[in-house]
Amino acid sequence: MLEILSKEAEKLKNNQGSPEIISAALDFLTGFADGCHHQKEEKALFPLLQERGIPKEGGPIGVILQEHEEGRKLVARMKEAADQKDWPKLAEAVAGYSELLKGHIWKEDDVFYPAGKKVLTAGDASSLVERFEEIEKELGPGVHEKYARLVHELERKSGAIEPLIKNVPLELLDAMLDTLPFEITLVDSKDTVIYFNKENKEKLFSRTRAAIGRKVQQCHPQKKCPFSPADP
Repeated sequence: MLEILSKEAEKLKNNQGSPEIISAALDFLTGFADGCHHQKEEKALFPLLQERGIPKEGGPIGVILQEHEEGRKLVARMKEAADQKDWPKLAEAVAGYSELLKGHIWKEDDVFYPAGKKVLTAGDASSLVERFEEIEKELGPGVHEKYARLVHELERKSGAIEPLIKNVPLELLDAMLDTLPFEITLVDSKDTVIYFNKENKEKLFSRTRAAIGRKVQQCHPQKKCPFSPADP
């Protein structure tokens, strides 16, 4: 949702984009990120972690709570900017919120939660799950599922989410595939050979560029090729 929000805010700043997507994204931030996720932490997880010895003041819980408040202020700024159709102001608030949340999520997932798991018992985990379910029921039936569907709908409408592989330069991807401890050949849906790794290295199965663009059946002896029409 952060990616969708960021891309759409930038579009609106350039007189493109969809105010409706922004409105739906802000509803998600209020109803799910804050209303569901943060409430589970603040009402259930954090008090229990304090009982188990993790401090609030001067400790990680205090830092997380402070960032929750900063996030709420930024969401309020986003809503105000959207109401005023002040798209540059919206984009600025979205950028600040996205930067805050990306660091926040990293702190939680990579530092805070692993530390919390060390002090919680199996009984604690069960009681937390029960309390989390109670908090979701307070939001109303099907709310969690509604927001999960909303994310997928906005992904499709905005086109903001792209495969992570697009972030990898071809040269780096080629080097990665070449360092694999095994040989691979890629064949497309029409049985055409489109790639093999370790092109200029010693291979167990000899392949040259002449194989590219050929049917895989033409690249193997018939007695060895599982795709050969001659095989029963």
